[in-house]
Amino acid sequence: MNGNSSTEGPKWQRSQVEGDLYQGKFRVLFSFLSVLAVVIVTLEFMLARAGMDDPDIWWHLRDAEYLFQHHQLPRFDMFSFTVAGHPWINHEWLAEIPFYLAWRAWGIMGLKTLEILLLQMIFAGLLYLSWKESANFKAAFVACAFCSFLASTSFGPRTILFGYAWLVFLLIVLQRFRLRGKAPLWVIPLLFCLWVNTHGSWLIGLICFAIIILAGFLKGTWGRITAEQWTEVQRRHLAVTWVASVIALFINPFGFRLVLYPFDLAFRQKLNIAHIAEWVPVNLRDTNGRLVMVLLLALLLSALLRDRRWALSGCSL
Repeated sequence: MNGNSSTEGPKWQRSQVEGDLYQGKFRVLFSFLSVLAVVIVTLEFMLARAGMDDPDIWWHLRDAEYLFQHHQLPRFDMFSFTVAGHPWINHEWLAEIPFYLAWRAWGIMGLKTLEILLLQMIFAGLLYLSWKESANFKAAFVACAFCSFLASTSFGPRTILFGYAWLVFLLIVLQRFRLRGKAPLWVIPLLFCLWVNTHGSWLIGLICFAIIILAGFLKGTWGRITAEQWTEVQRRHLAVTWVASVIALFINPFGFRLVLYPFDLAFRQKLNIAHIAEWVPVNLRDTNGRLVMVLLLALLLSALLRDRRWALSGCSL
């Protein structure tokens, strides 16, 4: 009997530990915070499920079709009437491929599915980023819910969704480096190599990266704003990563012309800029414009009313 008891004792203890672990995972899976995360991704589905909000998608699909048929990228405009034959570079060629494959496999349903999945990934990453910055999951949820409505002008099967996804990923890696002192910085140059072939918003990511590096050279406190310096080793790692990211931009089919394209768009393509919906100034005379201002003011006031210090590098204390 004693032998059986000694054998059954450890088994019972193992079963008890396994049961506790299972219950712990079950509680986490169905916790209130998990429900909030599900609400965020569901909100993106509800806001994006109807309509094809980007008429450019058909141009993108035709570009990708040409690539698959001829195994080369077009070097001149082939699809417009007024400037046919004009030199042109397809600066979003890599982002067009997933949309084209989704369209070939499942038609319009495939386009919408890919769009919604990208949006859900973006806002799930943004929720995680906001949570780590604020240390308050509920506040992060409210901010992301507000941002969902503000960002809805960019919803649709748009190539810029990949740009938003890469930006969120970049900020998560840099946030991890700030909070823990280490992160896989080696992935950032690879990210920019992918980004430059996907969308011109890589320039925003490179600027954000530079600002975070420069903020780490200051030390001091100014009211609620505080700054902590990077260590010498951290500065060196960040500087090497930033330079490697710039070099990675030139790994593309068009060379320096693709790297210069965002500047060409900003300073020479005035007609394009005037008709891009997400770049048009907010019209405070209509209902949407007023709603935008209310949401922005609410976010600003909520940040000011919280008794927190804000680090210059972006991490609240």
